[in-house]
Amino acid sequence: AGKSTFSASLAAAFPGAVRHINQDELGRKETDAAWSRASASAARGEGTIALIDKCHAKRSERAETLQIAPHGCHVTVVHFHRSTSECQDRASSRSDHVGDVSGARAVKVVAAVAKSFEIPTKDEGFSAVHTVESDEDAAALLQAWGVREECLPTQGVEQ
Repeated sequence: AGKSTFSASLAAAFPGAVRHINQDELGRKETDAAWSRASASAARGEGTIALIDKCHAKRSERAETLQIAPHGCHVTVVHFHRSTSECQDRASSRSDHVGDVSGARAVKVVAAVAKSFEIPTKDEGFSAVHTVESDEDAAALLQAWGVREECLPTQGVEQ
């Protein structure tokens, strides 16, 4: 819970530098293609930050994403660690989700992701793994990355 709002805040803080790649908007195939282009740009030092807004529940899914990134591309994970019930509450109550995952459908989707979720670790090949357990943690990480207060979410971070 909170991936899309976090991503949007980072993109708003650094317009033109952050490429926000949202799987709910693009679908899997286009997300992989967009990640390939954006991570290559980042690896070439073109000032691009490629950000994938996706659950990546399993280690194997994250490995696929890492394989797409070119050698030398630093990949950092922001792991939103919330209880299943909190994620279900937040997801089911939203009304404007781009992937139209809300209501009872959202409860089922969150349960399925939670059941198969494997906590990401740095030994998977990431440069860093940051765990966010609250809206305050998300705001603190955004600020640590240089996001000014006016670009922070003004209400609870929602997925």
